[in-house]
Amino acid sequence: MTQPLTATLRFVGHTSPQVIAASESISALLGFAAAQFLDGSVTWTALVHLDDQDITERLFAEDRQPAQRSCNIRLRHQDGRIRCVKLDYRWEQPDAQPAVLELQLTDEQAQQALAENEHRFKTIFDQLPAVSVQGYNRARQVIFWNHASEILYGYTREQAMGQRLEELIIPQPMRQAVAGFVTDWTNGGSAIPAAELTLQNAKGQPVEVFSSHVMFTDTQGEPEMYCVDTDISQRKQADQGLRASESFLRTIIDEIPDPLVLKDQQGNFLLCNQATARLYNTTPAAMVGKHDGDFGVPQDLADAMRKSTLAIMARGVADIVFEDSRDAATGELRHYRSIKKPLKDCNGQDQILVVAQDITDVIRVQRQLKESELRLLHVLEVTRESIWDWHLPSGTVQHNRQWFEALCYAEGEIASTMQGFVSLIHPDDRAQVSQRINDLLEGTVTQYNSEHRMLRKDGQAIWVRDRGQVVQRDAQDKPERLVGSFTDITLQKAQQQYLERIAHYDDLTGLPNRVLLADRMHQAMLQAKRRGTRIAVVYLDLDGFKAINDRHGHAMGDRLLAEIATRLKLVLREGDTIARLGGDEFVAVLVDLADVDDSLALVDRLLQGASHPTVLDDMTLNVSASMGVSFYPQTDDTDADQLLRQADQAMYGAKLAGKNRYQLFDAEHDRTLRVKNESIGRVHQALAQQEFVLYYQPKVNLRTGKVVGAEALIRWQHPERGLLAPAAFLADIEGHALGIALGEWVISTALQQIETWSAQALNLAVSVNIAAHHLQQANFAKRLTSLMAAHPRVPHGQLELEVLETTALEELDAVVQVMLECAQLGVSFALDDFGTGYSSLAYLKRLPAHTLKIDQCFIRDMLDDPEDRAIVEGVLGLAKAFSRQAVAEGAETQAHCKMLLQLGCDLAQGYGIARPMPAEQMPQWCANWRPDPAWGRTSVTRCDADAAGQGTAVIVLAKASS
Repeated sequence: MTQPLTATLRFVGHTSPQVIAASESISALLGFAAAQFLDGSVTWTALVHLDDQDITERLFAEDRQPAQRSCNIRLRHQDGRIRCVKLDYRWEQPDAQPAVLELQLTDEQAQQALAENEHRFKTIFDQLPAVSVQGYNRARQVIFWNHASEILYGYTREQAMGQRLEELIIPQPMRQAVAGFVTDWTNGGSAIPAAELTLQNAKGQPVEVFSSHVMFTDTQGEPEMYCVDTDISQRKQADQGLRASESFLRTIIDEIPDPLVLKDQQGNFLLCNQATARLYNTTPAAMVGKHDGDFGVPQDLADAMRKSTLAIMARGVADIVFEDSRDAATGELRHYRSIKKPLKDCNGQDQILVVAQDITDVIRVQRQLKESELRLLHVLEVTRESIWDWHLPSGTVQHNRQWFEALCYAEGEIASTMQGFVSLIHPDDRAQVSQRINDLLEGTVTQYNSEHRMLRKDGQAIWVRDRGQVVQRDAQDKPERLVGSFTDITLQKAQQQYLERIAHYDDLTGLPNRVLLADRMHQAMLQAKRRGTRIAVVYLDLDGFKAINDRHGHAMGDRLLAEIATRLKLVLREGDTIARLGGDEFVAVLVDLADVDDSLALVDRLLQGASHPTVLDDMTLNVSASMGVSFYPQTDDTDADQLLRQADQAMYGAKLAGKNRYQLFDAEHDRTLRVKNESIGRVHQALAQQEFVLYYQPKVNLRTGKVVGAEALIRWQHPERGLLAPAAFLADIEGHALGIALGEWVISTALQQIETWSAQALNLAVSVNIAAHHLQQANFAKRLTSLMAAHPRVPHGQLELEVLETTALEELDAVVQVMLECAQLGVSFALDDFGTGYSSLAYLKRLPAHTLKIDQCFIRDMLDDPEDRAIVEGVLGLAKAFSRQAVAEGAETQAHCKMLLQLGCDLAQGYGIARPMPAEQMPQWCANWRPDPAWGRTSVTRCDADAAGQGTAVIVLAKASS
């Protein structure tokens, strides 16, 4: 409640009262200052209304005072108005002092008026729709909360009253600071200035306000703070939109690849884009307020630019100017075609907008090729960007003039909607374009990039490279605006398609070339594997084409190739491929075949199509074809290159077989050859890396117990497979030159071992088995002489060469001659596996072989098979008859050894005596070996073994059983 207006006057004396004190509030009540009462310029009696002078007389009369202590009295205000006030008085009589009269004047009308004013302003503040007014006491508790505050902050007056300021509308991070500011102010500190603040409503949502603050003291002297808040959310949104628009325009300006500037009438920069800043090696902000000369542009160029600018401003008409500028970073002089448009700002001051297109390269080309100005202008025009702007909330899409021109539409002819935009995308491309835009909107990517087709007004499709990005987001960070541009790349696409065609198709025939053939073969192979079918690869080479080319010329040859290519294409089914590799070579890929036979009809048609006579310029030209066919899948993993090589190999087979035919590739035979070649290569590597070793199996005299020799057996110490027997590798090199090299290695190694044993007082001879191919070499004896010369310490007669009986019978005369030449070197011979060949007694008589080795197959089974036993007895009889020494191979058990003694065969070797062993173990074994007493000392008259003969060691190379 508003307090009444009250003033106090104190008087002394009765007849001539004098004011001795006056309150300052007297001025508000009567309009006169307190000092005027004190200095006597204003008197009490002069202010009292004439009709109320009797009251004054009674007040100051000693015996006529009114009975009551209060009354109403009319007084004159300084402005002449009469005011009725309530008068309260009291006399004071201090000791020995004059009596003092104190008058207290109260304007009840003012009090009423103040109450009315208070009600009026309270009503106004409470009903203001857009101004929120809140009052707070010293404890920051709400004492006033108008209706606008209820709307703005969401609290009713009842909810707000008594609540603390910071707990109602102050966000958590600000609460402590705000409480401190208010407390400081209420305690006499600095006032809180008006400011834009972000407060919060009852839901915790932000509220943007402009807040003003007023502090005053009530009648009890307590401070009260009133806050007047104006909602500025809409203005904030407008500011945000303005900033977004400025950002949008800034983005467009900076995306323009050409320099763009705005200058004032002194030539100073007001605005520039990134392209301009790059040219001057600075930033757009750093250029504002400066001129060209501040960035290293020569003074003459800067003056020329300024002169041009002022002249165009004076004319007031846009103009195109060709001018130069120097790149501040590189120092290079660049040439520009500048479009200068004069403008006026809001104050009517002259400005000029300059868009400079860098035409340095164009000028350079123009100077070199002397191209016309029209061509230059055309090149510049087609490089202009077509810009689009999509506002998502409204769905509107805006385009610039170049966008419409690129699609041959007039401006406004296409609806400014997303539907209108999408309708111009080629139907086949709409889904992928939509997906790419969605990826941008969903944040999967930060840039939209797409190459697709757009439809022009005339229905023609053009290829464009479209780019865009989000330039504006809403409060929830969702995209609101997308801006982008496209470039017509139709020519580049056409060139790309042309390059792809010449890269994948033969220029002469239009058939797929080798590159595309490889891809088609790869796809066909995958398809065959998925479907469980087969494919055939047909390699076709024309017979007789070279003669036609030489006789009639290359032009006629090219026409013939094109004609044949057309016929071959017509022969094939849909899905099949015919390709030209070059020259007169073609390859067909036949797909979806059930089996090999399923392809033969097509292969026959290809053969007929290539061989059909061709009439060109009244000339009949005849060629045929040789074709090779390979199939997929095969037992082994096969790739496309292998298939092609296989078909090529089969084609050469068809040519060798007489031409004008086809031949199917034999995969099994090829696999066998490849395995053999790989094995030969590995044996060659093993020989080079010294992976071969010799093991030795002793040969003994069963009757005397003497070690008469040892058979050396070759082994391969394979790094992965371990120790390999001869059967694992010798068959693969049979008849190959590598077999000769390996045989010489064995001879050399055996000679070396003989020398080593001789040095250890162990005299054992070594016999080397020689393969037929090796023995039949014309220089065999000469090479053997060289090998023996390298080992001069080998005792005479301790090397024996062992040949198979069947080998000796081939080229008998030549073999006999070689054996005689070797005998002159002290080398003897043995016939291995004797009894398995077909030699006659005449042949045996002619062969200078000292030893017959009975094949182990007869020795092994003689205990159970009477026929094998009879063969053994027969061989022993032949040996005696022809004065030959007999050696039994395969004495595997004690029973075998005993039987051999009974049959009169004293010399033997086998597992029953000893297994093959490394050379270093032989000396110890020889020293410790003794014959088994169970063999007995049987006297046999059927065969006199040469017990005292020299011992012989046999090296077996070609026998898998060793």
